[in-house]
Amino acid sequence: MTQKLQSDLERFFRVYQNDVSEVLKKQLPPKVAGQVERALDEEFELFRVSLINRLTEEMPD
Repeated sequence: MTQKLQSDLERFFRVYQNDVSEVLKKQLPPKVAGQVERALDEEFELFRVSLINRLTEEMPD
């Protein structure tokens, strides 16, 4: 996988997580928003790592 693609994906992941965080904080009570955000972050991190690993395997530099 190229450095550019990896950089673009990391930027997308950051923007997505920030957007989700903002929506949760606007729509839910703070305590609930924090709990949901942590759970989603854990799952999203597993997805992110899995996707990056797969792309690295499938797309050599």
